[in-house]
Amino acid sequence: PRPYLDMYWLDASERNGVVSLYGKVRVLIDKKQHGKKGDEQGNFVYQSCCVTIPNNERNLFVLPRLLPSSENAEGDEEDESTQERHPIGDVYAEIGSVLRPSCIPNVKGAEWKAKPVTRSYAFEDPSIPRGECQYLKVVYDGKYPVPDRNVCVNGGKTFEKILGAG
Repeated sequence: PRPYLDMYWLDASERNGVVSLYGKVRVLIDKKQHGKKGDEQGNFVYQSCCVTIPNNERNLFVLPRLLPSSENAEGDEEDESTQERHPIGDVYAEIGSVLRPSCIPNVKGAEWKAKPVTRSYAFEDPSIPRGECQYLKVVYDGKYPVPDRNVCVNGGKTFEKILGAG
């Protein structure tokens, strides 16, 4: 058997950490049994297929909120790129209270990890800085849900947004 599957991918879904891919696969047919003509390359037909991928991890990226800026002597606001953000340690503490127990239960084996990472954002949301910025990368078992949409969009006291929550 081959260690891979050639598949024309049409759609995907995720539920409780299991990703399902839907598509078509090319299958060899027996002309005698099916009485069908195959494609022009041989005796093949395309059949629907669903592939499930279990045991996935959920990766979230938490953007620290800007610290309140103090105006300089001329009264001009600082450029956002030079303003400081809340320390990652403060963001870590707050995100822990967001995840437990609403997303990740307080049971043995239900754990989450986090570390600071530097990433560049390149998508459609203009409220997220375009250049390199430090995020808190949070990883936990995909069978647990993402935080509430309101928290992801509006943030908390020390963070602006949670990215990657769907």
